[in-house]
Amino acid sequence: MAAGLVWQLRFQTDEYISTHLHKTINEVVVEYTPNEKIERPRVDHTYDTMLGMKKTYLFMPIREGVTLMRPYACWCKPCMQAWAPGEGSMNSNYVCKDCVSPQLEWKETAIGRTDAAGVSNKKQRSLAKARELARQLQAHFTKSNTPLWVAVQNRGEDDPDEYVDAS
Repeated sequence: MAAGLVWQLRFQTDEYISTHLHKTINEVVVEYTPNEKIERPRVDHTYDTMLGMKKTYLFMPIREGVTLMRPYACWCKPCMQAWAPGEGSMNSNYVCKDCVSPQLEWKETAIGRTDAAGVSNKKQRSLAKARELARQLQAHFTKSNTPLWVAVQNRGEDDPDEYVDAS
């Protein structure tokens, strides 16, 4: 259950409000652990730096290497029921139907592994995909010699998309 929903169910009830309305806070105790005492597990991989991360407060990983980010969280029911594009209350354009804060748009960002194993695995997947696409093109041209357009999108790069006539 989401933290915001738990908070609402506990503190925004008529019973809680009526029993705590006239009470005052007499003491606030803050406990903390110094950074050097926090034991963090070692990981065998590293990732790219996510641009805008320090100005963002909500993230939703949607598939390997791709994460949605929002500047602020929205705790409305439709947003709490969204867990991926096209699933729950989120459509394929990353919009939650009936969200009370439609100005809080989700933005897609790519996060790739930068360690040797991650780079090697990405190259292997890219080569396998390229071979499969080449096989599909070859199969097309053995059946027919009709023109075929192939679109190539450079995700995350500054170069514009290229459109190539494969015929």
